[in-house]
Amino acid sequence: MKTLLNIIWLVFGGFVLALGYFMAGIVCCLLIVTIPWGIASFRIASYTLWPFGRMVVDKPGSGASLRS
Repeated sequence: MKTLLNIIWLVFGGFVLALGYFMAGIVCCLLIVTIPWGIASFRIASYTLWPFGRMVVDKPGSGASLRS
C-alpha cells in the first residue's frame, strides 16, 4: 500500500516539489552563509520524493538548542 501511495504522490506533485527543494538547495549552497539551509533543503527534497513509510526521529542534542 505504501508503494502505491508513494507512486501516486510522485505523479501528482511530489516530483515537482522535490525538484523545487533541490534547486533551492543548490542556490543556498552557492552562498557560504546559507549552506546549512541548503543541506536541510536536500533532506526535505528526499522526503518529498518518497514520503510514505518513512519516519522522522528526534535526536536529543542535535540541532539548535534553546537554553534559558
